[in-house]
Amino acid sequence: MRKATGQDDKSENVQVLGNGPIPDVRLDDPSAMTAGTVGSAVRDDPDAEAEAPKPKWYRVIKGGIVLDGGFRARLKEGKEINSLNYNIRRLQQQGIMLQEFDPADEPVSMFG
Repeated sequence: MRKATGQDDKSENVQVLGNGPIPDVRLDDPSAMTAGTVGSAVRDDPDAEAEAPKPKWYRVIKGGIVLDGGFRARLKEGKEINSLNYNIRRLQQQGIMLQEFDPADEPVSMFG
């Protein structure tokens, strides 16, 4: 059974604020931010396009079966792969021999 203690246990914790106006807190002017500011997403030249990393291209010299992400795949000799779509280091660890080449230097042929 609960003991009746009266009004002493029922006190409120009230914080009284001043009656004055709420202070106006302004943020920093975004136009004053530079590219060196920490957390800033402003670039030096907003019209300049961001440069993506160029992929490195490889030709399979010695193929085989590789395991990647729980899947098996066969890489045949002559297949051209790039570093954006394949993990080159993982392929080499599994015994695939690759030769790097530049596709801009290769002649284009309709029949391979």
